[in-house]
Amino acid sequence: MSKIIFLNGCGSSGKTSIAKAIQHESPDLWLTFGVDTFIDMIPFGRQEPYLKFIPGKNEHDPIMHVESGPESVKLFSIMPQFAEMLADRRNNLIIDEVIFDEEALKAYAHHLVIQFIT
Repeated sequence: MSKIIFLNGCGSSGKTSIAKAIQHESPDLWLTFGVDTFIDMIPFGRQEPYLKFIPGKNEHDPIMHVESGPESVKLFSIMPQFAEMLADRRNNLIIDEVIFDEEALKAYAHHLVIQFIT
């Protein structure tokens, strides 16, 4: 049976660093993937159909707001299925994710709960 660690949080909160530390320190083998893995699939310079990065500023520092583009659902909605496929083949997973809504969380729950039943 696969082991799954699900890290969720805003960008630059340390999820990737935690995942890499677990991979380095654990005696078990762990695969890691997440939203950055899928963002890296997008052709350089052609992000806007998928994501629009809008710079801004709050009372403390510069900020970046991200809006989904028309192609984003096709790409990012398969992440829970990707996790399921990896786990189904007995890979230990560390999922490094930024969940934006309840539906995305429910999709992971739906696809990964199967691992505990079979």
